[in-house]
Amino acid sequence: MSGLRLDFGSSNYSSVVSVAAPMLENAVSTTGTSTVTVPNGEMWKVVSAYYSVVASATVGSRQWALQLRNSSGAVLFSNVSAATQTAGLTRVSQAVQGAGRDSAFAPNQINIAIPIDAYLSSGMTIVFFDTAGISASDAITGNVYVQRFKGC
Repeated sequence: MSGLRLDFGSSNYSSVVSVAAPMLENAVSTTGTSTVTVPNGEMWKVVSAYYSVVASATVGSRQWALQLRNSSGAVLFSNVSAATQTAGLTRVSQAVQGAGRDSAFAPNQINIAIPIDAYLSSGMTIVFFDTAGISASDAITGNVYVQRFKGC
């Protein structure tokens, strides 16, 4: 696969190589929050994400959000699910480039839009969490699909 050449001035070029796309990055958590971090020397183009959440028995309405954050933790992009999930239910949230925002789970799945061509550099994160913070024991399993660029 051909790479990009970035000119850093004075004909000082750096090669950036796209590695097989899209690639799967596992984002599994049992803490109520899922965080995936871009490794050093890489840049990612976020393609999509898939999260299955089994809500604990703790009573409350969970409002799931997906954020893209810089390496300092500042939020660059945030989108919140338009529907909530209650105790004991299993629901799927799917983040898709340019998708419309669903207003309800249909039947157990909802789309959360992410920006088209969202690129994250080393140290940046993709975070999926409950904005209401109802239960740290909600079980989240999922995957983040990215196109990886090495040598960045």
